[in-house]
Parts: sequence; structure tokens; C-alpha cells
Amino acid sequence: MGSGSGGCWSWWPEVAAFARQVRDGQHAEMVRMQRYLAEWFGGSGMPCPM
Repeated sequence: MGSGSGGCWSWWPEVAAFARQVRDGQHAEMVRMQRYLAEWFGGSGMPCPM
């Protein structure tokens, strides 16, 4: 990282794209688990507050 013709920030677009993929995947998993919890606990979501 940091070497090459792009300067020290040339790696940034790749890191940002990877971070977006991670964020989107985690969000999808959270939505999926919220649905499962609603099914398992009768639509009330979490059985107790976090």
C-alpha cells in the first residue's frame, strides 16, 4: 500500500468498496435475524431489551 504511481491514497477506492460490501452483508444479516426473531417470538422482535 502507498507505493506506486497513485500516491499514498491509491488503495482507498478498493478499501472503500470492500467496506461497503462488509456493511451491506452485515445489514442483510441483521434484517434476516430480525425476521427470524419476529417469527420465533410471535412478532415482538427481541424477547428482552438489549
